[in-house]
Amino acid sequence: MKKTVLGLIALVLIGNLSFGQNKTTIESSVTLEEYENADTSIQRMVDLVNSGFGSLKGITLNGNPNSNYEATVLFSLDSKIKSSNSLILAVNETSEDFKSKGSCVACGIRTGIACYNKIKDFMEANHLTEIELHVTMGSDGCGHVSW
Repeated sequence: MKKTVLGLIALVLIGNLSFGQNKTTIESSVTLEEYENADTSIQRMVDLVNSGFGSLKGITLNGNPNSNYEATVLFSLDSKIKSSNSLILAVNETSEDFKSKGSCVACGIRTGIACYNKIKDFMEANHLTEIELHVTMGSDGCGHVSW
């Protein structure tokens, strides 16, 4: 009985104490109103890119700089193509073959939705149904997206 009580006390203490754990706040790159007013393809793009931003921000929790990491979002206007609506987080090894055709920064009020609209406009102007987005966190703490 004594071992059980001591075991429970230890479990409660360990469960409630955060030894060396850091925390971060993850914020959306768009407001709730902008998200709700966006069409479903923009909403999916926001979800994927926000996930990339959140993942990159989470890497810094244990003191690792995230400058060596990049999130790649494979985005398709067709929501049924699962492999093209995905997020890959890896050490930044962007190949020399990648030539950016555009970029934007999601940082602050209205810049996020403007960024996503710019991407969608680029896709429409070039008759694209799929696009590869490279997501990084700048030293300014803002999300940078290139395609």
